[in-house]
Amino acid sequence: MKFVTGIAIVAVSVVLLVLSAGAGSAPAQSAPPGAKDEAVACERLDELLGPVPAPRKPCRIAAVLRFFGDQYWQILAAGMQSRANALGTDLDVRAAARAVEPFGQLSTAEDMVQRGCDALIAAPMTEENLKPVFEKIKGTGLPIVGIDDAMAGHRVSVDPYRTGVLAAAYFREKLQEGGRIAVIRGLSGAYVVRQRWAGFLDGLGKSGIAVVANVHADWDFQLAMDAAECILRENPELKGFYCMNDVMALGAVEAVKKHRPSERVIVVGTDGIGPAYESIRAGEMAATVDTYPHKTGEVAVEVALRVLAGQNVPHGVYTPQKLISLENVRSSSIR
Repeated sequence: MKFVTGIAIVAVSVVLLVLSAGAGSAPAQSAPPGAKDEAVACERLDELLGPVPAPRKPCRIAAVLRFFGDQYWQILAAGMQSRANALGTDLDVRAAARAVEPFGQLSTAEDMVQRGCDALIAAPMTEENLKPVFEKIKGTGLPIVGIDDAMAGHRVSVDPYRTGVLAAAYFREKLQEGGRIAVIRGLSGAYVVRQRWAGFLDGLGKSGIAVVANVHADWDFQLAMDAAECILRENPELKGFYCMNDVMALGAVEAVKKHRPSERVIVVGTDGIGPAYESIRAGEMAATVDTYPHKTGEVAVEVALRVLAGQNVPHGVYTPQKLISLENVRSSSIR
């Protein structure tokens, strides 16, 4: 299955680093080992704080996301809009023009704040690129809710460490005798990339599965496909790829179909977008960790309204995630 983003490919070099290394509802997740911030599952917010308060006066939430060329962010924005409509809140959602445009995203965020808003929801591309706007509004009382971000006043996301652990558990199940695999990561400097990488390595443990190569492919289909082709040529015994989003996983699938059409090379993605579900049903991708972006978008709006109402919202709010494979894909939904 050919996945087309319709967006021009970003010219970024891919550097290979060789490493040696020895159906139902999604469960709520806890904070990763060593986490210092308070975090709760989103399902507990009503129990702890009561229902989401309706705004006392008309309010406007500004949201700056990463890139609408990735279906993940389209679904997340739809979840935000759906919940904002239900709660009678005005929502302005924008995203960067390209998958890798940290300064452009910063400019968009600054413009949205300058135009005026009652709360800001932001999904920074890296851990630093939106820091100037965060610092600028610090102390003004304007709530900042981060998606997949550790710097904002409040964070809404799946537990990214746990995402890596879930992917590793699938490889351990399928490669019980060990084997060589590769990892295709997202944009360098992104919080979720660092956390998923740590969780994946810890999840593999002493399984006998060796990560023989890892690359940053900047969330891009073409870069991931090119990198996967290179890795397959250099590692004829490679058993699988773990990709940190589904767009890159679908690129790896195309590389496998081209270079190993008669072999079973496991490809595991992340996000749970529609084309990933289709690929799993077709027997191409092996699995994805569905992070339920529609739910994440809904919860981000709810958290912003709770903070505006003066509620004592925990710093971290985790949304559900679940590993989807051929065994449970037919009973699962992309929402």
